[in-house]
Amino acid sequence: MKTLILPVDESANKLKQKGRDTVLKKMAEIVKTEGVLSGKARIEGKRISVYQIGEMVLEAGFSPERVADQLDLSLGEVYSALAYYYEHLDEMEEIRKRWAKIEEDLKRDSKAPRKVEH
Repeated sequence: MKTLILPVDESANKLKQKGRDTVLKKMAEIVKTEGVLSGKARIEGKRISVYQIGEMVLEAGFSPERVADQLDLSLGEVYSALAYYYEHLDEMEEIRKRWAKIEEDLKRDSKAPRKVEH
């Protein structure tokens, strides 16, 4: 029988040191509430969006353990968010497009100089 060894970063050790039960905690429920985070999918009882967690793991390259440590979540909550993210890729892409448009509009309308001279 093979043993699967997964890499664990420093954040996992920090979670263990805090004495938190990160693995056995119940998986988080993902909810959408009108007026909270503009109705985007989020972890119940938190103002942390599924999109934010997905971007931290997939775009920024943080491990789920590090995300849990940084956002004060359980691993179950992080993995629930990631499962929702992957099951709703079209929704996540729409959010990504909206953020890109907002960023583009802000850059276009900014009065700040394009280059800073030294």
